[in-house]
Amino acid sequence: IYIMQRHTGGIHLALDGWTSPLVWAFLGLVIIWVEAGKMHCAILEFIRYRANRDILPPRD
Repeated sequence: IYIMQRHTGGIHLALDGWTSPLVWAFLGLVIIWVEAGKMHCAILEFIRYRANRDILPPRD
């Protein structure tokens, strides 16, 4: 958190979902930033979800 408080450049948020060879579905949320010419990445959340209903809003 301290690193982000003193960072003056852009911070990018990325969300990615995928399925493993065991047919488990995962969702990851990361932030990406560049400091002193070096790219950094931090995982904010990494979850396994069992069905689309866990992440998608209900359809009317």
